[in-house]
Amino acid sequence: MGKKPTYAVFLNWAKNAEVREGFAKMGADAYFDENSKLLGIYRGATMYLPSGFQGTDKKCTTSWFSRTKCTPAIFGWKQAKMAFRGALSGVVTLIDHLYYLHFCFGNAIISNNIEVLPVGTPVRELLTPAGFRTMSINTLAATALEPEHQMVHRATGLTLNGMKAVYNIAKQSTAIKTFSAFLNPNHTVPVKWTQSGLLPIVEDGRKFRTILSKFVFSYMKNHYDFTAKPDACAADPNLQKWWEAVDDIAFVKQDLGELTCNSITTMMINSMTMVSAIHRHVGNVAAEVMDPCFAPWTFREGEMCGMPSTAGTTAMIMVGTAKPQPEMAGSGQTRFGGGDNSNGGPWAYENLFTDPRDKELWKQMRTELLALDKEVVAKNADKNIRRWPTTVFEAAKIETAISI
Repeated sequence: MGKKPTYAVFLNWAKNAEVREGFAKMGADAYFDENSKLLGIYRGATMYLPSGFQGTDKKCTTSWFSRTKCTPAIFGWKQAKMAFRGALSGVVTLIDHLYYLHFCFGNAIISNNIEVLPVGTPVRELLTPAGFRTMSINTLAATALEPEHQMVHRATGLTLNGMKAVYNIAKQSTAIKTFSAFLNPNHTVPVKWTQSGLLPIVEDGRKFRTILSKFVFSYMKNHYDFTAKPDACAADPNLQKWWEAVDDIAFVKQDLGELTCNSITTMMINSMTMVSAIHRHVGNVAAEVMDPCFAPWTFREGEMCGMPSTAGTTAMIMVGTAKPQPEMAGSGQTRFGGGDNSNGGPWAYENLFTDPRDKELWKQMRTELLALDKEVVAKNADKNIRRWPTTVFEAAKIETAISI
């Protein structure tokens, strides 16, 4: 490879997932230098380099006097890049998006909120925005997307066993189980990327989580005594049942530990962050899969583009899951709402709360999110601050829940 890599994205493990006959294996590892320049791609058992063989597509000729003759494609650097991009898009969609967020975090929040907590309890009201339409969209995902012969199966080359293998990898991994771990201070980059030396998503994400944490802690302290021994959360039988049910239903092992007001509040902050901002992060892949030659989820070995049938199915998935939903900020700057919603606009989530103090806390959080949005937009527009714009935490666009 020559130059020693600084960063790597490891996806070559996906080569072990079984594919249907005629489809290429998934997976590839990509290596980058400190300036994010791509140094090489390791796929299967071969390292492909930018300076190496570029690859050829299948070429066919025909005439009135002879049968069509085709020269087989030869895999090279161009196909390796396409294979890695497609594997990245597919793995993010199947594991980070569908498995972790839809079927773990989103399902744990909405199922237990409805089935365990009585109507009118503070935690149920708090988590209602975080579960907006989640039950509906997860039901559709579990019927129209995930089963054998449905849309995800048709958009990938994976067999049923191959899909199970991918989800088994997800089940074994706990890397994304808490957002606090994602914001680890060790997640830094060379200063030349940003003025702060932090990844932009970490820099913005910490501020977003600070705003959300302030709201959730203030909300919980408005209803529960954190100083009692045991505290009011540990003594609440409804929260005890909810705590156990969340740990049981979430496929990602939570390791929730002892129930206290601090622990349940922190867990809710992590979960609410995942179903809002991080869902936006891993769910915006439509632009990358629009071109079947850029990041197809599957292709025939050696060819430089995905197939029309699988590319068309992928496009249908993106179109069917791209509808805008109400945002946390819920102001006139967003796609929903009217005015500043201070008089109870249609998507002002504070209308869901019965306690006047809770309504004010949500309004305050919304104001702080809009201020963060302006800050992030300004940084993204300044090339001296950010090498590339990172829009995940443009807070006016962050939806409250896994709604689509």
